[in-house]
Formats: sequence, structure tokens, C-alpha cells
Amino acid sequence: MALLFHEKTDDKTLLLKALTWSLRATELKDTYSFNDTVAALYLKLGNKPKAREYAQKALKQARVSGANATDTAALLKKIEGD
Repeated sequence: MALLFHEKTDDKTLLLKALTWSLRATELKDTYSFNDTVAALYLKLGNKPKAREYAQKALKQARVSGANATDTAALLKKIEGD
């Protein structure tokens, strides 16, 4: 659900709501996909340090789990390149 907000809106109030949900999700189950979503939301909200932190965490989790992290790697390049 939070990822849809990231993809479909630029409304900061809605993005902050989605971020709250995603951060809670990482508290309940710390997974690659949840951390990737948090990173994307932080970037869209303009918080590059937090976006970098969560993208790096997601990449580490992807390596351990074998998940395809191509999108997260691209996100990290965008964070570091902007």
C-alpha cells in the first residue's frame, strides 16, 4: 500500500502517512522490501541521508535473502547522484 502512495502521489501529507506505515512495518518485520519502500519514500520526501540509510540496509538484506535488488541499487545511485 505505501509503495502505491510513493508511485502515485506527490502530496507530502500522504507520503508521510505512507512512511509512518512503512516504518511500522519494518518494526514488525524487518525485510528487504519494507526497507526499500522506506528508502524510496524518504527520497521522495527529500531526506537523502535517511533514504541512503534504508537503501543500504535493504541491499544488505537482499544479498542475504537472494532477493533481486536491481531497483534498490538504482535508487541508491539516484540518491548519491543527486
